[in-house]
Amino acid sequence: MEELTARQKQVFDIINQYLDRGEAFPSLREIADALGVRNKSGMVGHLKALERKGYIRRQQRSGYYALASHSAPMVGLYEEHSLLSFPLVADIPAGTPLNTYEQSDEHLTFNPDYFGGGSLKAVSISGESMAGDHISDGDIAIIKLQKDVGPQDIVVVRVDRDEVTLKRVRYHDGLVDLIPSNPLYQVKSVPADSVEIVGKLVGIVRRTPSLKK
Repeated sequence: MEELTARQKQVFDIINQYLDRGEAFPSLREIADALGVRNKSGMVGHLKALERKGYIRRQQRSGYYALASHSAPMVGLYEEHSLLSFPLVADIPAGTPLNTYEQSDEHLTFNPDYFGGGSLKAVSISGESMAGDHISDGDIAIIKLQKDVGPQDIVVVRVDRDEVTLKRVRYHDGLVDLIPSNPLYQVKSVPADSVEIVGKLVGIVRRTPSLKK
């Protein structure tokens, strides 16, 4: 690809920072604010230059901008914050905690208002320990990243810094109970100081299985 000017590289870095955080493709105003300039209309030329040089592209039908390497559309110049492309995190276990999740290359595009807005992450669920809440292996959970959760919230929990799981939690006597909703699974208790709340469940997306003829 053609080399970027110093200013174009700054704009491209800002775009990547937004997308790496799981946020929407930044608007003209957000790019201008990040650069510390007042004239947001001047950002149009930078985006067109990035598109011409092959770093971003615009969907023909929607007008959305996306990174050239991604097939999923990101919200772009003309419809700010109407859609959000979620990086899909692979395999949060709804069972025994496993090592910290890794991000996949897949993105899912939704209107974030469906899930109450905020900082959201899409994660793929493995296991059946939360089947009592109709959360099944292979479902995609939408998680709102926050530390404050209620006793009935289903949450993503990090244990000992390098393990994660999806459960309800109950604090008592210096311990945290990781509570499944499937009666075939047992409650696991871990030291409270080993637990970090990552966020709470705000929605489930279920893949439709392919129909065989």
